[in-house]
Amino acid sequence: MDIFKRKERAEEMAFVVEKTEEETAKMENREKTIQEMIENDHPLVQEIKDPHWIQNAVEKFGNMGSLKKNIGLACEKTAEKTGFEPKLVMEIHEELQKIREKEREDLEKEILEKRRRGM
Repeated sequence: MDIFKRKERAEEMAFVVEKTEEETAKMENREKTIQEMIENDHPLVQEIKDPHWIQNAVEKFGNMGSLKKNIGLACEKTAEKTGFEPKLVMEIHEELQKIREKEREDLEKEILEKRRRGM
């Protein structure tokens, strides 16, 4: 009986590993898709890049009370309009935020470096 339990447990673990590998591949593929959309300046990316994207959603559909909820609303409404899933819209928004933050940090470093050289 112990052997059967071990075999069953091994099969369960193999299934879990297989599912985990599938999920990892899906995530990697999704990340690749998002990067390609950003690099190719996909129309969805252009819409999210609009500096008034969140504000426009708030004006059309009402203020949800917090920035996080307003971003969620903008993602949801953009997804409805474009046919993409809200999670993908949110992930693109987050990736664009990371890119903007990196650009801001690089610019700050550049300004500091110029000040150091100028002094």
